[in-house]
Amino acid sequence: MEADESTLSTIQVGVAGETSLNLTTSWQLNKTDETPKGPNHYYVFVALNGRDGHPEYHIVKGDVVIRCKEEHEEWLKGKKRDGTARKDSDRRVFQPRQDENFRDRWNDIDV
Repeated sequence: MEADESTLSTIQVGVAGETSLNLTTSWQLNKTDETPKGPNHYYVFVALNGRDGHPEYHIVKGDVVIRCKEEHEEWLKGKKRDGTARKDSDRRVFQPRQDENFRDRWNDIDV
């Protein structure tokens, strides 16, 4: 049987070591993550939760992660603390919204 795009899933993994002070975790991405990588592309974001914590796995469809482009564009419209304009870079951030729960959603992966 020959594999085609409709039967393949791709997974990209990102890791965050510590939870931030506001108890939400975010993951560093790159500008390339703004571009869709196919209908069955997923990110597995891992929150290590420190040395003594248990890892959490957040499974997110690539179509959700590409919103980092719009969020980055909005961030660029803001100013730095000293009032000057923010500079663009290839760094992007994905942070789940308060009403989103991607934790342990392994069954969302189409295989």
